[in-house]
Amino acid sequence: MLYVLRRGHTGSGRTKKRYNKDLNRNFPDMYAARTDAIQPETEVVMAWSKSHPFVLSANLHGGE
Repeated sequence: MLYVLRRGHTGSGRTKKRYNKDLNRNFPDMYAARTDAIQPETEVVMAWSKSHPFVLSANLHGGE
């Protein structure tokens, strides 16, 4: 099975303007303590990824 999450968490555009959050950097980090709340969009993607076990994944990010 192939899953594609297109523009799942953008760091710009409407979401960042509305919440002033970069959702690309809103996921929990196992090496750093959380200082801000996890956004609802991040929680949805986290729940979805837990319900679909992955063997292989790729992340393409053309940041600034």
